[in-house]
Amino acid sequence: MTVTQLPGRRTEGPAAIHPGSTEARRPIVLLGDELDCLHALRSHPDITVATRGERTHGHPLAAVIQIDLSSVENRTDLKARLRAQIPICTNTCEQTPSIQRLLLIIDGPPGVPESVMHRMCDATADRLHRHIEQRCGTYIILTILLVTGCDNPSLLAHRTRHRALQAQGIDATSTLTWKEIAQRPIGHTAANHYS
Repeated sequence: MTVTQLPGRRTEGPAAIHPGSTEARRPIVLLGDELDCLHALRSHPDITVATRGERTHGHPLAAVIQIDLSSVENRTDLKARLRAQIPICTNTCEQTPSIQRLLLIIDGPPGVPESVMHRMCDATADRLHRHIEQRCGTYIILTILLVTGCDNPSLLAHRTRHRALQAQGIDATSTLTWKEIAQRPIGHTAANHYS
């Protein structure tokens, strides 16, 4: 058995996944609000769906957190709701130290320009990544996907699952839009943004 050591990752105990185990067969946990555009992901055999407040079981390698901000009415509230995700995501990583990849799938408010949303999410991603490193002593790959206007839920589910299972990435944090990932896989798009 080979276990890849990431900075700050355990190679024994709960974070070491054994290939034949039940945990290895369900490597992704789906949390948060129920976004219609991710309905196709819920029934996939790689996915464990956890309800709000429920503790995750097993040793998932990735957490996909759905965030519905579509009803937020102003930028101040939007900023506050994004910042509120920092302790939620940090607690998820603390409670489930096997997580190596964290994806935040955000359905944003239609009235906020995509460029503003992108900037706010970029700032949140940087803060969140630093906070998780400091609080959990671990390195994760963090991807924020802005999926407002997603017109192909099955492709979004495929791209999200593929990113969650991706072995490694050169990008510590990425904020991408649906338009960007509709054309190319998330890993390729994130790498282009990183370089």
